[in-house]
Amino acid sequence: MQILDGIGAAIFGVLSVLMVADLTKGTGRFNITQGMLNTAIGIGAGLSNVKA
Repeated sequence: MQILDGIGAAIFGVLSVLMVADLTKGTGRFNITQGMLNTAIGIGAGLSNVKA
């Protein structure tokens, strides 16, 4: 099960970076967008533990 979780996390990690790169191409806002995405993921992970 952990292998599948690792594969899923790797795919999500690569695809999220590629998506942000495409959305912010030429704007110079890659780092701020990536930071906002990672912050939202962290808040979601924290809240899911609180709710569980």
